[in-house]
Amino acid sequence: MKKCLMKFLSLFAVMTLLFASVGCSGKSGVKFTPGVYTGTADGKNGPVTVEVEFTNTEIKSVKVVSHSETETIAEAAINQLPEKIVSNQSIGVDAISGATLMSEAILKAVEDCTVQANGDVEKLKQVKDTASKKENEEVSTDVVVIGAGAAGTAAALSAVDNGAKVTLLEKTATPMGAGTLAGGMFAADSKEQKEKNATVSKEWLYNEYLKASDGFMNSLLVRKIIDESGPTVDWLQENGCELNLVDAGTGGGYEHIGKPATLHGYKEGGTVAINKLIESFKSKGGDVRFGTPANELIKDSDGKVTGVKATKPDGSTLNVNAKAVIIATGGFGGNDEMLKEYIGDSYTKGEIAQNTGDGIKMAWDAGADKYGTDVAQYFWEKFTDEENAKLAEAIGDASYILPNLSKFPNLRVNKLGQRFSDETKATLYSIHGAEISAQPEQTEYVIIDSNMLDKVKVSGTAAIEEQFGKWKDNPQSFMEFNEPNDTAMFLEEEHTPVDYAALLDKALGTGAV
Repeated sequence: MKKCLMKFLSLFAVMTLLFASVGCSGKSGVKFTPGVYTGTADGKNGPVTVEVEFTNTEIKSVKVVSHSETETIAEAAINQLPEKIVSNQSIGVDAISGATLMSEAILKAVEDCTVQANGDVEKLKQVKDTASKKENEEVSTDVVVIGAGAAGTAAALSAVDNGAKVTLLEKTATPMGAGTLAGGMFAADSKEQKEKNATVSKEWLYNEYLKASDGFMNSLLVRKIIDESGPTVDWLQENGCELNLVDAGTGGGYEHIGKPATLHGYKEGGTVAINKLIESFKSKGGDVRFGTPANELIKDSDGKVTGVKATKPDGSTLNVNAKAVIIATGGFGGNDEMLKEYIGDSYTKGEIAQNTGDGIKMAWDAGADKYGTDVAQYFWEKFTDEENAKLAEAIGDASYILPNLSKFPNLRVNKLGQRFSDETKATLYSIHGAEISAQPEQTEYVIIDSNMLDKVKVSGTAAIEEQFGKWKDNPQSFMEFNEPNDTAMFLEEEHTPVDYAALLDKALGTGAV
């Protein structure tokens, strides 16, 4: 009896402590009106909505319930930031590297919920991330690669394959480079092309690049890329990437229909492909460090680069001494100041927000020459971030289908009302993107008449022109921007009636219409 009583008393003591803990303020010292609240803030592409549950003393849970951001870019913030907010009982935690805009939207939405729950927002902002600082670290290796995008990951893996000891640094929490959004690899003589008797003239492919660049390409580099394209596709497949040869035009570039097949599309998307390369790299002894931005190149007394100084996720320093340093950090499309300085006053926006020119500036500081700073690759047509947010508010997810109307050879004019391009080439995105970039405020207007809209309302865009019927009996698919490019799906969409007139009416005043 005494033994049983002791157990009961011990349990009662624990329960008393637990109730006492709940009865006083949490580590933030903030009190709330208990309940589940929903908050919204603007992301890059539209509203981000979160659901937050509060007890009277704590933030119990944070959940992102909807958003319009690119999934692979938003994923790190969605998976990591809610946990940081809850564990630190704070909205003063740092954004997730590589997903800054999504992080900021989540934090603002949680702030909205905090106001609804009568919590002290300013006090919650003052409670910072309490993760303990770790020791500084120094390692030595043969090769250190800065940037775990397509180029950096491939370089690191190739170095390991050739017997080197390699460290790969990436500032974001997960792979986030332009390669994660890619649709695949172009090649002239891959193993698959040879097996299908579908090899392509390298000279023809070279001339296609020449036309697409309007003659401004680096010809020696392009020839080298084309010469290595087939073996590179084969090497990617050997290291786990799944690609399949698809017909030209299957991704929506209608002007390419009928040309030789060169695109080896990612079956699972660029993010999966790069993650598989990273897994292959790790399995062969490679050391990869995510959330570890490089800050500067280490040089000896003679000015020779001998390594990299970086910051680890906990804020401590990582010094990597290396025989060779490879910088693969992309461009500066996410750096507004550099865009203004080197590209000029323009409306150009880089798709990869974390490409802020870090590696370029480190190289310049180490003595590298400045070259090609005024060169940009223009492609695609898009609305501004502000317009996207207003469109999402006005017509919701339907904002994603509005650009479908720009894929036909309608009349196009700039802000001065001047026609400036051959409209039949509108889906040659690199060429037409460059044409738009030369217009006032880098803006074009696509003119659509009511007759066209009436036809689409009844029969879908196929009433204007059916683009994907060619593949009805031979469906093809791959992933680009980590979204499916599926000819069967596109064919069905072409034949789906849409009342664009009603959508355009609702979108008036957004700046996009």
